[in-house]
Amino acid sequence: MLKIAISSNISLGNDNDEINRNIDTIKAKELAQAKLAELRWKQEELKNSNQTLASTAEHQSAPTEVILDKNDVIEEGLNTPELKKRGGSKSKKKKMRCLFWNVRGLGNKARRRQLKVVIKERDVDLLCVQETKKESFTNKELNSFQGDKSFSRSWKAARGASGGILIGINSELMEVLENHVGAFFLSCLVKTKCDNFCWEFIGVYGPVNDSLKPVFLDDLRWHIQFRQHPYIIGGDLNMYRFASEKSNTNLDTRAMGLFNSFISYFDLRDLYRSGPRFTWTNKQDTPT
Repeated sequence: MLKIAISSNISLGNDNDEINRNIDTIKAKELAQAKLAELRWKQEELKNSNQTLASTAEHQSAPTEVILDKNDVIEEGLNTPELKKRGGSKSKKKKMRCLFWNVRGLGNKARRRQLKVVIKERDVDLLCVQETKKESFTNKELNSFQGDKSFSRSWKAARGASGGILIGINSELMEVLENHVGAFFLSCLVKTKCDNFCWEFIGVYGPVNDSLKPVFLDDLRWHIQFRQHPYIIGGDLNMYRFASEKSNTNLDTRAMGLFNSFISYFDLRDLYRSGPRFTWTNKQDTPT
């Protein structure tokens, strides 16, 4: 008897047909929640079009930073003949800094102050923080860590005390054209104001539960397979490609294979990031 259970100990069924029906139901609920979250964000955006961004970090996690030039997006395997024609003058380009950070909660002022410092010191233009553990944000919370920049912001609500994604886009450099909320991701289609170059910024927070990792990759695959613009994916995927990316020998080779197949199928390439080799530790004698 085949029986699969997710982390909440809910059985998905006793046979393949029942499991597939229940998975479809879960996906439908996730999409409904995503649409409601997107609607709430749009309502807030209409009320507060001149407001700004934010978030924070915890000492156990380290930020991942990417220094991005528009040509980096093109040269990293996302190039098309149309994109190559849109070079522009080098003198008008500003290298943009992307910051991805699992903040493990944005519930207190100290964490928001910490993120504010990071945004200022690293001159961040695109921010994606994961595991906010918040269903929504007040304007006061968002403004508390925006610094001296103006950000367009959007978020995916946390479920209970886990998950949640917040994205901030420097509105002086880029215009947000649309947002999409998935079960495990939040994306912003942006247009660079200096040359009207359009691309997509996708922030993800992947599931810790191994049984949900194929669902996570499928959720992302359904979104990006028909996208017409270049895109960058970043965040806390809770997956790894190689044994060298793990601090111990406890490996999930099946998940590694799925992840590498996903990257190969979409011809994705790693952008160089600054920061420590491992982005999270549980501070034990034998870390994970």
